[in-house]
Amino acid sequence: MAYHIKKSSSLNSSQTLYYIGSAKGFARWSDDFSKRKVYTNNPTYLTKNDDGKNGGWEGMTVVSE
Repeated sequence: MAYHIKKSSSLNSSQTLYYIGSAKGFARWSDDFSKRKVYTNNPTYLTKNDDGKNGGWEGMTVVSE
């Protein structure tokens, strides 16, 4: 089963953003579904927030395809 990560845009709640990867330690998001990063295993490990510094993941959902 494949998975991807999505969330609503903070600027426009009707727009869905898809996680496309990271650059220099920051999560990158796109509204282009075809650019989403696809995982073979459930990527819930990315939501771990021990230090309170992953605000970019706030409101995200892991979706099975």
